[in-house]
Amino acid sequence: MKKILVLLFTLFCGVVYAQLPDTVHYGSAPDAGDGDSVRRAFIITNGNFTFLDGRDHEQGDTLLWVIDTTEALRTDVDLKVNILDTAAIFAPFIERGDTATIFTPFIERGDTAAMLLTYALLDESNLDYYFIAANDASAREKAIADAICDGTADQVEINAAITAGYNVRLSSGTFNIAAPITAAVDNAIISGSNTKTTIINLSNGANCNVITQGGNYWEIKNLTINGNDDNNTGTCYGIYNIRKKGLTIDNIELYAVEDDAVSLRDSANTVNVKNSYFHDTGGAGVYGIRLADYPAEIGDGPYNVTIDNCRFHNTGSGADVGCLNYSTADYTAHDWNVMNSKFTGYVGYMGIYYVNGYSLNAYNNYFELDSALGVSSPACIRYFNEAQGVVDGNTFRSTGYDGHALISIINSNNIVISNNDFTSTHVGATHGLHIESVFDAAGSFNVYNINITGNNFYNVGNLSDARAIVLYSENPYTISHVNINDNIFLDDRGASALTTSGVFVNSDGCSKVNITGNIAEGMLEDFVRFTNGSAAISDFIIANNLIVDIPTGIRAEIGNDLQILGNRFVSCTTPININDADVTRAMVTNNNWYGCTNDASIASATTPIINNNIDKDGIWYSNINPPLAADAQANDDYEVSIPAVSALYSGLTVTFTANTLNTEGATLEITEMGDLDAILKNGDTALATGDIVAGQVVVVVFDGSNWQMISQLAQ
Repeated sequence: MKKILVLLFTLFCGVVYAQLPDTVHYGSAPDAGDGDSVRRAFIITNGNFTFLDGRDHEQGDTLLWVIDTTEALRTDVDLKVNILDTAAIFAPFIERGDTATIFTPFIERGDTAAMLLTYALLDESNLDYYFIAANDASAREKAIADAICDGTADQVEINAAITAGYNVRLSSGTFNIAAPITAAVDNAIISGSNTKTTIINLSNGANCNVITQGGNYWEIKNLTINGNDDNNTGTCYGIYNIRKKGLTIDNIELYAVEDDAVSLRDSANTVNVKNSYFHDTGGAGVYGIRLADYPAEIGDGPYNVTIDNCRFHNTGSGADVGCLNYSTADYTAHDWNVMNSKFTGYVGYMGIYYVNGYSLNAYNNYFELDSALGVSSPACIRYFNEAQGVVDGNTFRSTGYDGHALISIINSNNIVISNNDFTSTHVGATHGLHIESVFDAAGSFNVYNINITGNNFYNVGNLSDARAIVLYSENPYTISHVNINDNIFLDDRGASALTTSGVFVNSDGCSKVNITGNIAEGMLEDFVRFTNGSAAISDFIIANNLIVDIPTGIRAEIGNDLQILGNRFVSCTTPININDADVTRAMVTNNNWYGCTNDASIASATTPIINNNIDKDGIWYSNINPPLAADAQANDDYEVSIPAVSALYSGLTVTFTANTLNTEGATLEITEMGDLDAILKNGDTALATGDIVAGQVVVVVFDGSNWQMISQLAQ
């Protein structure tokens, strides 16, 4: 007969007991026998009972529960009892999950009341589960079980109960299965006692899945699954869902399966995996896949998947991952959220790997991965051919593989990377965030709409050439519309710093990138660097950044339409270095590098616009109406130094103080250029002797060939 223990009670007020302090456990006898009396304490907090020992008791035991109301009750307040687990009060009128009310008008704050509870039997008509005992379950559990397994092929009893429409409750002990637990039934529940005591073990040579979801809306909870991979081969999944809707996995431990711990296939959807631990698996922790050769009518998939508060440790080998969403059909896998989870150990390929989908997100996870087993681990999170995703609030500690990144974004768009902490502790980790647009056998996609904001890149990389952020593309594929805003880039290892660059652009096509409002300090070489690639690097705005103690703040070896605006450089060797014929149309305005070792070095194929900057000595630095310069020559071949002027251009205006009187004709040389050009008046007339005198302030404008004197002649 099906049985359940029910609590019938009598409330006694004014019972003579010494008042009990909070959270004290009184008279906790070991497991009581039939008819024994046990006295225990529990506290009411926010209207709920908190039981302080939780021991099990036999049918017929009498338990005296003492309630301390000091902090819990006010005068004339109802005492609400939340019905937990499978017991009922006033059965059969109140069922599991209901809230019963015991009216206690006589109990005041500070009183101590007592409740007498006695176990009794409940009629089987009120039961909602089928209790199955393992072969090694306790005698107590076997006494109340609806079925008892013999330790071999235990799936037979379990499957029979599910097929009959029961929700299954498993006792403590080990259930050995020789075939999958499965049934073509909707709304099934398989629940153990807890993950420490209820174990489902795949028998030697079973070579099969442990649980195959046979209907929609299954719930699997409070148990451990041992895949026994040392004694099974082939495709053996822990929990397998193909094209089923509704799966909840809660509070399970799953390990040692030959393949994936949880496998979601095709249009599997509405999946919630929470509070669970997956470790030491041959495949992924959670793997979702839709293959393009499956019938089109299966629709999207897998989708609407939430993974919350789980741990993945040593999951995967070879090309497997902690958590993977994968589809060979374009953009069919969608709406995955992985949150509050931890990825550690020797993950084979990636912590989280999203392929061919959209709305695939990761929130508040922790990653500390390694590859000491010699298995490559290119990224903690990787997006490949993805259309939309958010990575927010995660902590990254390493990738554990030389030359790869903490986050890798390949051929994807509309990705937000925000509020993450990038700190690489592994000797092999190289980059923090690697964004790449390349050809792939599965197709090619341009990368666009990437927002990187509010992140902390700290000591990223423990190898040379480590970069916090890399933008890389191969012709003809491009990266565009990237915002890198309000991040912190810090390497505080001093002479041992290994973060070569904050933002490194190596691209055949990268445009419309904003790098604004960041703080960068201690990089080994530079904060922002443009290199290799082609002039297709264009339309970059680098503005309002604080750049501290970096040899070169901003270095451009290639590109066009670069705007460097409003940045502050502190203790840098060279704040800005643009010295390449492959750089065109650069604008450098409103920057301040006062106190740096050198002034900016700016030269390009086309004359840059340099205006309203403050140089290393606190002087205005500009090639548009540059500041007053002083001639120090002993003759009328006047020469002045204007560091901001790296090229002569029509309309360049120079103001200087002459050191000597001119004697017929005169020339002007800008030291940084090295060219002597004639000073003329009235268009094409050479100066006469005395047109310039010593100490005179002279204003001249370059007309493309000569200097035109536009200030007043001395005579």
